Amino acid sequence: QGAPDMLDFETRGSLALGFGSAGAASRPGSVAEGPGTLVVAEGIGIKGGIRNCDHLVVGGRVEAAITGCRKLEVMEKGGFEGSAAVEEASIAGRFEGELTVTGRLTVRSTARLSGTIRFGELVVEPGGSIAGSVEPIGSNSVGNANA
Repeated sequence: QGAPDMLDFETRGSLALGFGSAGAASRPGSVAEGPGTLVVAEGIGIKGGIRNCDHLVVGGRVEAAITGCRKLEVMEKGGFEGSAAVEEASIAGRFEGELTVTGRLTVRSTARLSGTIRFGELVVEPGGSIAGSVEPIGSNSVGNANA
């Protein structure tokens, strides 16, 4: 029996996908956990739609469209491909696709972002990289960045 092509998550509680030794995102207390938190640990991959979560933590690989989520956190060994519209994001791993952050987007020193990036406020640590279309929300100008 094969696995489904798509998984559709709607969180009403807290959900952690991972193994006990898979990495930081799988250990209790290593990330902020609480109601509406979805943790995808290192070594785990999911593909599909994710909606209505408060906090998505990606330590593994996620291919998804995110809607109705407040915060996205991609850990250093994590990777996200797809689209996300969130209030706040912190990226330390890889992000490929379309990212809209109405509040603060923090690009960590180990981050590699590519695609279309929109943000309310941008913080880039030395070493962080953004390639593609970059646009502040509320601005009519679109810029290209290859940092």
